Amino acid sequence: MARANQVAKDIERFQAEAEVWYRLIVANTELFDSKGAEFLPKELGVDGESSGFSVGYALDRLLQCAFRLRDLEHMGRCFWPHLKAFGQPLGEPSTQRLSWGELLRLYRAFAPTDASFRLLSVEYQEHTLGDSEIREPFGRLKVFDSFAAFRRFTGKASVVGEELNGLYYLLQDQWRGLLEGNVEQLSHDDRQRIRGSIGRYLSRHGLFPWLVTEHYGSRPVSAYMELAFEVAGLADTENRMHVKRVFDEILKDSEADDELKNEVASVAGRLYEVVREVGSLDDVYDSIVDEGGQWGRDSMVGSSARINIIPSWSDATGECREILVAIARGPRRRRVGLKDVLREVRAHLVRCGDSRCRPNGPTRAVVLITDTWDPGIISESIGDFRAHVSSAVPKVFVGLLVNGSQVTLQAVT
Repeated sequence: MARANQVAKDIERFQAEAEVWYRLIVANTELFDSKGAEFLPKELGVDGESSGFSVGYALDRLLQCAFRLRDLEHMGRCFWPHLKAFGQPLGEPSTQRLSWGELLRLYRAFAPTDASFRLLSVEYQEHTLGDSEIREPFGRLKVFDSFAAFRRFTGKASVVGEELNGLYYLLQDQWRGLLEGNVEQLSHDDRQRIRGSIGRYLSRHGLFPWLVTEHYGSRPVSAYMELAFEVAGLADTENRMHVKRVFDEILKDSEADDELKNEVASVAGRLYEVVREVGSLDDVYDSIVDEGGQWGRDSMVGSSARINIIPSWSDATGECREILVAIARGPRRRRVGLKDVLREVRAHLVRCGDSRCRPNGPTRAVVLITDTWDPGIISESIGDFRAHVSSAVPKVFVGLLVNGSQVTLQAVT
């Protein structure tokens, strides 16, 4: 899972590549002399010599740079809203590099609808066979390759314009049959592996079910990725309803107000989704503590304001915040194991639990995420936690037990 610095580097990499194609296209404007797609096979030149690249390839790469930049820029702003590196409004010109909006304007200046139609169709045709042909079932690697092609197809379709929505819907149905059919014919173990691989692939690309990209035309970009989340098993409405029912059951006797319960539900529910997609508690932890910690409704923690995170090496402010997220890995690993993490939670609640005089108010809720539910270790803290539940500032405790990409909600107290 990418950290803020890696996301910023990826953005710079795509901007640098985009500038190469930008210069190459602008230097060959005389080749774009038709309204259709006939010019796509023509070869681009550099200083009178062949570049080895066709017009179609350059336009295709420009499109791919555009949608990757859009998604990475949006993820950066949502996950780390306090960092200047991601402060640029979506699609607005950059003072140093091309933005995805500028790339899109360049692409549209040179590529008529017929050319876009051809570029989208080719991506589909290269990974499918006609309905009349006998198709051998795909193996796991072929399914993944086809999914990556579908990702490129949807990424390009989401930026070329609404005039191609008809083609997109037509081909999306074909993709659905291809992907879902081949995923279902895999063995149970391979099906779980491919869904885990797809989930990690999506998270590296900054694509999450809740991360709704700003509208482009009349459709949110995320709408183009619905099938991707379905294939990855991440668009499970029934599962989300089950999580809500369990969460309501855990908090039914809590004395906390509804506003706090809703905030805790947002944070715990988001972390539940994140672990299922990313599939690694270590990667989730590394991402949410990076650069002073994530926060915000569209972030990995789903909070309305900054939160405290334990353990944390990056938050040196010492401020008390309403929500505390504690992440434990293993039973007794130094600093990050369940025993040491719970000890740090107890110390935090002593310092921040009932401190009304602190500028940001007391900590009122703890969300514990752990891959080890050791009753002996947890029993050392239960007495303290129950005292906090009924204190002058009632606390809420929720646990998430992680086993790979599987997450189970737990009552802590």
